[in-house]
Amino acid sequence: MATCCFKKGSVIRGHHVYKRVWTPVFGEILSATRKEDNSFDKHAVAILKDGLIVGHLPKEFSRVSSYFLLQEGQMEAHVNGKKDNWKGLEVPFVYIFTAKKKRIDRIKQLLNSD
Repeated sequence: MATCCFKKGSVIRGHHVYKRVWTPVFGEILSATRKEDNSFDKHAVAILKDGLIVGHLPKEFSRVSSYFLLQEGQMEAHVNGKKDNWKGLEVPFVYIFTAKKKRIDRIKQLLNSD
């Protein structure tokens, strides 16, 4: 079955916590992984640079994204804003979801229904 992708504009949250280990660079590509041990959100999805957590997906779509990753989907996070537009706690991102077409169609439906 063919692989497809879907892009969702959003932000990375928690940059203020991780700013000592990471400075965002426009166009930078980071990875995403589930963080089931997160005491605040059992569906948390962490954003990683070189294996270090540098932020998290917004809680508004972490549940859907966590399930997507659990179902063998893949996610990348692309820094999508200039530094002048960063609002301290949030950095603009585009998340790219990659999976079989059926899974992409489903995540599009779930994430665009908000």
